Amino acid sequence: MTEFLNLNIIEQALFSFIILFFAFAFVIELRIFAKRLAKRGGRWDAIAKGIFYPFGIVFLIGDVAWNTIYAPLIFLERANKYKEGWTLTSRMKYHKKQKGIYWQKKVSLFLCKYFAEPIDKGHCG
Repeated sequence: MTEFLNLNIIEQALFSFIILFFAFAFVIELRIFAKRLAKRGGRWDAIAKGIFYPFGIVFLIGDVAWNTIYAPLIFLERANKYKEGWTLTSRMKYHKKQKGIYWQKKVSLFLCKYFAEPIDKGHCG
């Protein structure tokens, strides 16, 4: 942990974003697996729920933490400034829906297009 804290803020943001991205991919993959299993008449059994729910909660906490600590460095505005919500997804959806072109919207479109949408279609609304 101290090694992480010794990194500069940009390296911390990049490292934590990569971990958050893979956590997001894992949670989405579990969702996709559950939907496929349900289509074939299977059940979303207790073992899968035992993995999904704790991991999903940890992911949500990480998402809010990243949006609160590191995203302000990218968007140059604090989290939930416009009452859009505390997650990175809610911030990206908010900027994506706004009229006009400005750089926060461009960053949101980039993150949605290249990180969230390839894993979970329609994630950014």
